[in-house]
Amino acid sequence: MEEKQVYSVRLTLLSTLDGESTRSEYIGEYKQSDGKHTIVYTDYSGNTITKVGIEATENAMLIHRVGGYEGDMLFTTESDTKLNYDSFYLNHEFRLHTTGYELDVQSERLTIYVRYVLADDLKEPGITCSQKIIITKKEEAKNEESI
Repeated sequence: MEEKQVYSVRLTLLSTLDGESTRSEYIGEYKQSDGKHTIVYTDYSGNTITKVGIEATENAMLIHRVGGYEGDMLFTTESDTKLNYDSFYLNHEFRLHTTGYELDVQSERLTIYVRYVLADDLKEPGITCSQKIIITKKEEAKNEESI
């Protein structure tokens, strides 16, 4: 996918949370600029609407959610980060410890692998999680920048 062009993409999210796996698919938009990959999509799950933005670089990834579920998740192996998770049912702060992160860039596809642990505090073992995010080009690039 060419730099600074906006593409319609298909996102496949393969997630594992404490051994339980899920698969979700979305349609969104993708742009690459100066080594930063930006993906935006809308999540309609759980009777809510959540706008999701992902910014991924070689060393870190930020997932930003606004709507039915809100919160920022910063994945970096350099340090632990805090996650303020806010939904209709839960408002809680977690410690996010990234144990692995990999970005695989190909001409027609981007794959992001992340492994992490969510914990209430340093004394608890936490919840082991992983995500594989696969972004594939759906159609030709758009001339205008919409993201």
